[in-house]
Amino acid sequence: MVLFEEKYFAEKNVLYLIPSIFIFVLSSYMFYLDIFWIQENVFLSIVVELLALFMLFLAAIHIWYTVKIDEETLSFGFILSMGKVPLKEIKQVLFITDGSILKPWGHNWRQMVNGTCFLTGYDDMAKVENNNGESKYFSIKNTEEAGKVLTSLLGKEKVA
Repeated sequence: MVLFEEKYFAEKNVLYLIPSIFIFVLSSYMFYLDIFWIQENVFLSIVVELLALFMLFLAAIHIWYTVKIDEETLSFGFILSMGKVPLKEIKQVLFITDGSILKPWGHNWRQMVNGTCFLTGYDDMAKVENNNGESKYFSIKNTEEAGKVLTSLLGKEKVA
C-alpha cells in the first residue's frame, strides 16, 4: 500500500525533448528520401534514424518524476531509472529545503562513488543514507508530508 506518492512534470527536461523531436523528424525525412531515391547511404540513414529514436525515447522517459513511499521501500526517480531503498536499510533521512543547493545543478541523474543523485532542479531535496554508508539524493516537493510518513515508519531519530 502506497503511503505517500508525488508525481510531477520535470519542466527542465523539456529542453532535451524538443531538440530530440526535431532531430528525429529531420532524420526521418532524410531516411525516407534515401529510400525513395534508393541512395547508397541507406544504412547510414538507418543508423541515424535509430539513434534519433533512442534519443527521443530517453528524453521522453525523463519527463515524469516520481517519489513513492510504501511500507517496505522508498522509491524515487524517472520511469526506467527508479532508485529504491528498503526502509529497513535506512540509517538516516535528511531533508534539505534550501533551494540554493540545486540552482547550479539543474536536472541531474548521476552515479557517484558512494551513492546516486536524482535531482530535477526543484527547490527541495532529500538525502537518504543506508547502513552501508551509501547515500542517495533526490528531489522532492512535499518534504513536510514525506517527513511525517517517514517519521511514522522509521522513528524520529532517523528523520531530520
